[in-house]
Amino acid sequence: MRHLAAVAGCVATFAMTTSLAADDSANTVASTPSAEAPAASGQPAPGRASPPDKKAVPAKPEKKVDLNNASKAELLTLTSVGEAEADKIIANRPYSSKGELVTKAGLPEGVYLSVRHHVMLRTPKKAAPRPTPSAPKS
Repeated sequence: MRHLAAVAGCVATFAMTTSLAADDSANTVASTPSAEAPAASGQPAPGRASPPDKKAVPAKPEKKVDLNNASKAELLTLTSVGEAEADKIIANRPYSSKGELVTKAGLPEGVYLSVRHHVMLRTPKKAAPRPTPSAPKS
């Protein structure tokens, strides 16, 4: 008889513990900003699973800006690139690596870190003019 009472006590303790843990997880979910939407909006109550949605449509891939051929207007669409940075990028073309934005064009590393995943390099369509050294006349 004692064993049955001990087992019943353990089961009751386990049930209370899991109930408290479920309440804590519900409170955690309720404190997140996305769970603060009113229940009248058709969203499920906090802590409850929402019905499975239709398959999410993958986002369109973002068009990357070509450093060697982009116009100033295209360069200005990049985050952290203003007029001065776009002018530096254009003046120091062609680039053989993205890292040359810092070493060759002199852009701050923070600007480079914000644009590195949004740019690409292609062969320049029009070769940059190179100054020709004048041959000494004898």
